[in-house]
Amino acid sequence: MYAPIGRFGKSEGRPAVGLLTLLAAAACAGSRPVHLPLPVPEMADGPLEIRVVYPPPQSRGMAVRNGATLTAASSYTMPAVDSVFLFGSVGRGDASLTVNGRPVDVYPTGAWLAWLPRPEGATAHFHLTAWTDSDTARGTFTTPVAQPFSPPLEAVWIDPTAFAPAGELWVRPGEGYQLSTRASAGAVVRAILGDGDTLNFQQASPRSSRAGSQVAGATHIEELARREGSRYVAWHVGSFGPDPGHVMSPTGRPLADDSSWVTLEVIRQADTARSRWPLRVGIVDGARPPLALVADDTAGTGATDRVLAGRPVPFGSYHWFLPNGTVIPVSGRSNAQVRLQLSRQSIAWVDASDVLPVRPGTPLPRAVAGSMRLVSDSGS
Repeated sequence: MYAPIGRFGKSEGRPAVGLLTLLAAAACAGSRPVHLPLPVPEMADGPLEIRVVYPPPQSRGMAVRNGATLTAASSYTMPAVDSVFLFGSVGRGDASLTVNGRPVDVYPTGAWLAWLPRPEGATAHFHLTAWTDSDTARGTFTTPVAQPFSPPLEAVWIDPTAFAPAGELWVRPGEGYQLSTRASAGAVVRAILGDGDTLNFQQASPRSSRAGSQVAGATHIEELARREGSRYVAWHVGSFGPDPGHVMSPTGRPLADDSSWVTLEVIRQADTARSRWPLRVGIVDGARPPLALVADDTAGTGATDRVLAGRPVPFGSYHWFLPNGTVIPVSGRSNAQVRLQLSRQSIAWVDASDVLPVRPGTPLPRAVAGSMRLVSDSGS
């Protein structure tokens, strides 16, 4: 990253003085920010084709133009809200675009961002049409929509949409994780593990989903609590449910009647409800953790920037930028997000589709940083 030079001598003091002057000028300019004009992007003139980047598609980087359908990644479910956004590109900056009949601005780079009403139904369909004076491209993007749970009025119940975590999870040896669910208020809640042991849950502090004014003005508080239920939490260390397999190559989901699934049991007076917890937790080898190779174009599209964005939490904001070819130990995984162990304290979550497993037995990588050095140039 830094070019080596010789030791500064008396005749080599000017670069250091110039650097100090530059830093001092930058500090003084802090109170008077200089706003430089942004460069004007070049007009994209590639082939007219529709790409959806978010929500994440099942086939990343795939483009459509002849009425084909793209589906959302299996790990994604659109929230049941009234308005949603999508973004992607059409390859040309002079194109026009509509999504479900609504016009969407296309920028000179060919990129677009649509803010739209969410289509009704358990599956949302977005019909996209892009065109220029001489060409037209069409495609459809579909994604499942989360369906809200409506609890029964009298019987004890478990909210099947409130299991957290759910799916597949991998943790380090001795690393604990919180389990959370929603069920009837005032119940005894426990999980029956595959080996017959039980894990007791505690009722979390009340958290109403209704506005404070509605709760304060309600005349039937008990009925309101019965409808909303309570959130129950527990802390667990170790595996949970059937073995999900290797962190870099999960096994297929086992049968529903597999005896190692965990059963959640909710008891209130003489009424009992049971439900399978849809979670499998595996343990990553702490002595010899598996390695991952950063490769943000595993589909071979050639359309990526060859840099993978890492996040401090799954699906969080970008924080690290890892170049292709970087080899990093894996310390965990949450469904389609892999946790990379950058150092003893630092981690980065990345999409599983953007890393490849490294052959077992490969030595752990070592990162060594030398002393920072300065080099003189024509302008500094």
